[in-house]
Amino acid sequence: MTPAPERPVASVVIAVFDGTATLPAQLAALAAQEDAPPFEVLVMDNNSTDDLAGTIAPFLGEKVRILPARAHQGQCYARNLGALLARGEHVLFCDQDDVVSPTWVRALTDELDAASVLATGPMELARLNAEEVWRPDPGEDAPSLLRPYPVQGYLPFVYGSNLGMRREDFIALGGFDNSYRGGDEDTDISWRAQEAGHPIAVSEDAVVHYRLRSGARALFRQHRGYARTRTITVLRTQGTRPLRGMSLKWTLGHLALAPRDWLRVRGTHAGRLEWARRTGGLVGNLEGQLRYRGGRTPEPELIDRARPEALEHRAAAARTGGAPDVQG
Repeated sequence: MTPAPERPVASVVIAVFDGTATLPAQLAALAAQEDAPPFEVLVMDNNSTDDLAGTIAPFLGEKVRILPARAHQGQCYARNLGALLARGEHVLFCDQDDVVSPTWVRALTDELDAASVLATGPMELARLNAEEVWRPDPGEDAPSLLRPYPVQGYLPFVYGSNLGMRREDFIALGGFDNSYRGGDEDTDISWRAQEAGHPIAVSEDAVVHYRLRSGARALFRQHRGYARTRTITVLRTQGTRPLRGMSLKWTLGHLALAPRDWLRVRGTHAGRLEWARRTGGLVGNLEGQLRYRGGRTPEPELIDRARPEALEHRAAAARTGGAPDVQG
């Protein structure tokens, strides 16, 4: 008789949309984990249009599964569905375009075994990015490792691509908010977790090699999205959290300087990247303030939105005899 597969201690959840160019490197890094407890990897296919199944076929097996996340589009939705379908006591989140270090799973699970925390580690910038990308100003002593830091004069945040929680805590918290379309969902969940009594724990061994945008247009779009959705985080809770406010006057004043700044930096790629990062953030901030002021922020889309599709997965597993111990 074939022995039953060992129940995983942790479930690594990767939300994927058209990620075939970079996902194999992440899966190879997870396959090379050192001293890790038993863990599974759930690749949540959020309506990819490329050949995801064919690309990751060499990695599929007892430890790595690909599961559809089709009912709603959004990285946060796919992550939440993965958490509902996870068999591990802990859920660990990483992204399709980064690369975790060999000690990542062990380091995060060690933190979660010890306490009910929001576990994370440093985000390393130099391995996957040219120096002119991660260090825009060559004369600046910019760090190559990013750790949690406070935002809006309030609590620090944990990058969503290097985040672990006990599964029951994550579900009770409501998971990620899929109304954030463009970023900053990690600030939202980090603040809610800390306010609910889950402090941040940073393990220096839980390193994620973080891939930055290398083109000015892509970087502009990324930071535009981050800043636009950051206004949701701020405007939803103004008056209930001691946050620094957002000023239209300040944003418009700095945007007015953008053409002048472009003329100064356009001669170098590093200068164009720094301008795109800063100006994209200003444009997104302005868009968010105009769109969401006056109580017009979107309604949260938390983990309960993923429960119907989770039930469909469990029903299908029961019919086929697969993964009967998937939890709800």
